[in-house]
Amino acid sequence: YVGNLAHALKTPLTVATNALSSSIPDLALAQQQIALLNRTVAHHLARARISARSAAPSAQTGACPLAIAQEVAAALHRIAPSIEIAVAGDAAAQAAIDRQDLIELLGNLMENAVKWAHSRCQVEIVLRRDADRGERICIRIEDDGPGMADEIASALARQRGERLDESQAGSGLGLAIVEEIAVLYGGGIAVAPQGALGGVRVDVTLPAFGAAYP
Repeated sequence: YVGNLAHALKTPLTVATNALSSSIPDLALAQQQIALLNRTVAHHLARARISARSAAPSAQTGACPLAIAQEVAAALHRIAPSIEIAVAGDAAAQAAIDRQDLIELLGNLMENAVKWAHSRCQVEIVLRRDADRGERICIRIEDDGPGMADEIASALARQRGERLDESQAGSGLGLAIVEEIAVLYGGGIAVAPQGALGGVRVDVTLPAFGAAYP
């Protein structure tokens, strides 16, 4: 992590230094690079924290995605009361993940969905059997917002964590953190520019814990 962080900081530090040391300082460019530095540091700190938690004994317990999604939905409803947040799924399903990391994962995705929704977003949680990897928790989050341009989705898949276009839903650091969490626990994510509701759809898979497939 230290080597990756040092490499990530090198270019924006150089650009910011040059912008400020010029005979006519470019304050706008310097501020832009400082913001990038802040996001980069936050990202790497989050990665280190998540990695430590995923290896801790508490990570060997389960967390209930449905209950946590309902808690997050209640909190978001207070912030955006005009947006309907539908949460459905198996109350008995447990994911093999630290509870705090699951809160961060769902919080990032659901907050983004609410931000871009016109009137509705939904969360669906299903327990499925994977022929190769056993029982998996599948979490689908989508909204009825404007969706994401195909070119932005393609670039985002290549360079998660870079704020590609702030006018488009789903871009930015939050998705990188979500992917980091999912991968560290043996899962993954997939992003579709347009789901059934018309907006962005994000599918997260996590290993199941302590729940038998019906």
